Amino acid sequence: MKNAFAENQKGISLLISSVLLVMIAIVAALIVGSFMSTTATTSSKTVENQTKQRLECSYAGLYILNATYDCNSDCTAGTNHTINVTVKNSGQVKLSVEHIYIQNTSGHVFSFGCARNISTGEMVTLTNTSDSACTGINGSISKIYITSTNCPFDATDQIEGDDPNLYSVNC
Repeated sequence: MKNAFAENQKGISLLISSVLLVMIAIVAALIVGSFMSTTATTSSKTVENQTKQRLECSYAGLYILNATYDCNSDCTAGTNHTINVTVKNSGQVKLSVEHIYIQNTSGHVFSFGCARNISTGEMVTLTNTSDSACTGINGSISKIYITSTNCPFDATDQIEGDDPNLYSVNC
């Protein structure tokens, strides 16, 4: 018996199917190539920017000369408490400092805002006056530290609680 379907089947010719397969492969290759090119370009720019920043920051330096914390003899809220930290930009890069951090002996960290740009070689006093209660800080300073925002790994310094250049006044 003869297959009845064999006579009525129609399809595309071998030439047309080969051309379609080649075109699909070329389009897929173009899409993948475009994606890879964009990804590679973006990644290389990111690496270039990070490398540039790390190279610039390798010449950054920040040094705390002294620090003073004045409780005004009253640690209750509503009384002004002042922290002064004298720092020097000892590197060759302009630095930005936004906070002074005080860590007490139990490990709690208090942050005090003091946004300031410090030019190369410049010595400045960073100051913050707060009227928050200072009971967590009074008599329990473990260290005071600062970190630049533009070179956080290279331009940082701290002064320990027992350092003679750390003064607690009226606490």
